[in-house]
Amino acid sequence: MRRTLLFIPGNNAGNIQNAGLFGADGVIFDLEDAVSLTQKDSALNLVCNALNMLNYECEKIVRINLDNAKNEILALSKTKIDSILIPKAEDVKEISKLIKYAKSLKAKIKILLLIETALGLLNSKELAFLKGVSALCFGAEDYTSQMGATRSDDNKEIEYARNYLLNVCKAANIDAIDTPYTDTNNEAGLIKDTTYIKNLGFDGKMVISPRHIDVIHNCFNPSLAEIIWANNVLEAIKKAENKKSGVISLNGKMIDAPIVNRAKNIIRKSL
Repeated sequence: MRRTLLFIPGNNAGNIQNAGLFGADGVIFDLEDAVSLTQKDSALNLVCNALNMLNYECEKIVRINLDNAKNEILALSKTKIDSILIPKAEDVKEISKLIKYAKSLKAKIKILLLIETALGLLNSKELAFLKGVSALCFGAEDYTSQMGATRSDDNKEIEYARNYLLNVCKAANIDAIDTPYTDTNNEAGLIKDTTYIKNLGFDGKMVISPRHIDVIHNCFNPSLAEIIWANNVLEAIKKAENKKSGVISLNGKMIDAPIVNRAKNIIRKSL
């Protein structure tokens, strides 16, 4: 489950130490944008030591630097890391080589790709199907900057990119993770945005503020009405099977395989 993936600056020892206490489904230790050029090496050492010495009860992800990827992957492969987030993923051959290299060092490591350029979005339909990729994450700020788009409250400028990336992820059967909500003090806006992308089908959202975690979890957790509906659907299926009836309905509406799958997903997410 990746409802929330919280960014933690890789050069902040205090935040790294407390990263597992915020309740996110995963933490992303950031060695890229959050760390200046002069602190890259010390941040890598800090994150590696934390991964080996501290126990985090969530997925442990590290965003690496693309221009120093092999060196950082080699260092991280010797730690208790779960996943690597590769930024600015767009060149299929380059990313494929990095994935193979990471897998050769640590077979169970999972790969998440950050799609944040126009070319990355265009090539996401190939990137998503690379063996070992478990999620595509959408980075809207870099994407809209390159596109020359102006960010707005209704997010019209990223609607196409969101839907395209989501369709690719569903086709590849991997997680689709949405861009962070950057207005850290606008809870109503966060709820509106998260509810919107949840209803589209996204599996989760990257997070830049720990205060957003519970809000996003509440949006992704099934409501009581949804859970009651899902239990009623599964009960109707059970009764029909006992009666060996081929026609199944609930409150006058036919129940078919997609309805059953939706009900099962709701129950799974409620547990």
